[in-house]
Amino acid sequence: MSMVEASNMVPDPLIDEVRAIRRAISEQFGNDIDRLCDYLQELERQHPERLVEPAATAEGQTPPSRRA
Repeated sequence: MSMVEASNMVPDPLIDEVRAIRRAISEQFGNDIDRLCDYLQELERQHPERLVEPAATAEGQTPPSRRA
């Protein structure tokens, strides 16, 4: 996006809020995507009842299982 396009954009409070939350989460994990993923995987291990398994594929095959 060019500077001209960016300056012509109408502010959107919802987008601003989402971006602020994303920045806060990123900062919480030192801007390290691997640390964030490790944290999320640990939550999955602690709360397997909250996970939803993917549906079978169109061919009727069961999709690959989740990585641990």
